[in-house]
Amino acid sequence: MSAHSLNMRILLLPFLLLLPAFAHAERLPLKPYTVADGLPNNVINKIVRDSRGFLWFCTGEGLSRFDGYSFTNYGVDQGLPHTMVNDFLETRKGELWIATNAGMVRFDPKGEPAPHGSSWRARNHHVLQCLR
Repeated sequence: MSAHSLNMRILLLPFLLLLPAFAHAERLPLKPYTVADGLPNNVINKIVRDSRGFLWFCTGEGLSRFDGYSFTNYGVDQGLPHTMVNDFLETRKGELWIATNAGMVRFDPKGEPAPHGSSWRARNHHVLQCLR
């Protein structure tokens, strides 16, 4: 290391140490959501934001879509092959793929289950990783 480089580091050190004192980060409010707010389960496996701004929560009791105000929940009755949702993927075309313990299912871009003929089963949710 040259003497010039060492001198520059020594000169910059006080500024770097004082920088956090002058930097002010805005604190955004955080709100924890639970089943009392509409989630199907308090244990979340994954959270994904889609291209339309919805937040999708993969839980042990189904899939939940959050629009910023309320949750819309999807389970076996709405077309999922299993309640345990492990992963969520939105393709470049806007298709939504949901990985569950019993296979995968494609949801249409409106967030509703796609027709039954358009879903397919996989042995585990790792297949979803291959689609990325």
